[in-house]
Amino acid sequence: MSKVKVSLAAFLTVSNRCFRKTVFLNTFFSSLKFAGVGFLIVLLFGCQTAVSNIPTPIAQSPSPNPSTSSEQVPQAPISTPTLSPTSTPAPNQWQTIHPGIEKRTFDSFDAENVLIQSVKVIRVDTNLNRFELAYQPNSPQSIQSWMAQLDALVVVNGSFFTPEYLATGLIVVDGVAAGQTYGDFAGMMVINDGRVQIQDLAIRPYSPNDPIEFGIQTFPVLVKNGGQIGYTESGEAARRTVLAVDGNGRVLIIITQFGAFSLAKMSEWLVQSDLDIDIALNLDGGNSSSLAVVGEDSIGFLPIPNVIAVYPR
Repeated sequence: MSKVKVSLAAFLTVSNRCFRKTVFLNTFFSSLKFAGVGFLIVLLFGCQTAVSNIPTPIAQSPSPNPSTSSEQVPQAPISTPTLSPTSTPAPNQWQTIHPGIEKRTFDSFDAENVLIQSVKVIRVDTNLNRFELAYQPNSPQSIQSWMAQLDALVVVNGSFFTPEYLATGLIVVDGVAAGQTYGDFAGMMVINDGRVQIQDLAIRPYSPNDPIEFGIQTFPVLVKNGGQIGYTESGEAARRTVLAVDGNGRVLIIITQFGAFSLAKMSEWLVQSDLDIDIALNLDGGNSSSLAVVGEDSIGFLPIPNVIAVYPR
């Protein structure tokens, strides 16, 4: 009986030790299992984080096929836009477009080299060409239609007009005058024998007795006789059309293609330019500013009732 008790006690002791070892092993392997799962989670999370932090690759030219080329093919350089010339560039030189008719363009750029203003100048030698005036208050036309109708070398818009397309100032066509004369704040373009003269009405008022073949009155005089600034009052900016005479008697047709000048700024620009302007008269501007030159793109498209035209002699 004692041996049985001893054997039983020994068995229980051994069993207890085995049970503890079993529990320990189960706990150990369980820990390893959770540790492994945790390690895998950490690994996956780390990989995902690493992947998410990789910058998106920029598309490049395809690399050469390694199986067909062992040399590195040079990549084409990335093209960058070419900026316009800095500051305000020197104006273009005069270009002859017809005997006695030249053109020139003055471009202005802002600090970022964006074109903000373009002034086109047509210079006419009246020894080789002649001027006329056309007026159709009942049939206003676009500058393109005027050009086709008159078959001229140059056509430019003329004076101010009412909503009914009537000239607001005096206008003379083929010696016949219509409308009312302006006061001394205005000027007048007079054409005789195809030659142009600009009169400052403050100095030389209009007289019905003056022999005039063609003529229009408009305002203001932007450059006074002798090349002096003629207008200094501030005002709204708009597109401008100007008729001028230089020191050599050549006639200048000046139009701002886009952008805008106040009348005071236009007067200042004319005087400060190298165009040698002796006197200049403001024509109708804004949406009415229009110019057509043979072989050139036209400017303006709205109907206008009176135009100045240039023909060869």
